[in-house]
Amino acid sequence: DCHVGPINGLAIMLGGRAVSVGEDGTLRMWSLMEDDGLSLMARRSFPTPLTALAGQNKNNFLAVGTSTGVLELHKIENCFEGPKNPPPMFSAKLHDTRIVELHFCPFQTYLVSLDD
Repeated sequence: DCHVGPINGLAIMLGGRAVSVGEDGTLRMWSLMEDDGLSLMARRSFPTPLTALAGQNKNNFLAVGTSTGVLELHKIENCFEGPKNPPPMFSAKLHDTRIVELHFCPFQTYLVSLDD
């Protein structure tokens, strides 16, 4: 159930959920409601290492940054559905190097991304 290698981002979401991204190219959703600790709820694989994550509870957005400078924006309820990975709401190569930080503005739906 655990990531293989470094965990590069963690976001605490409403509903007793946490989401993590790792160097292994996986996005994982965890339940924080279990009496015996974390429980893996869902997993999604990406073709490249995931290097940054930000969650925005107001609209249930997840922003994911990759080692290749790509930023993807997902709705959390759509991100893990079905056997096939649904496409992101937004995807673009915004940086020439890996994205290392992602932050949503707490008052608006703005997202800031930083690279190496």
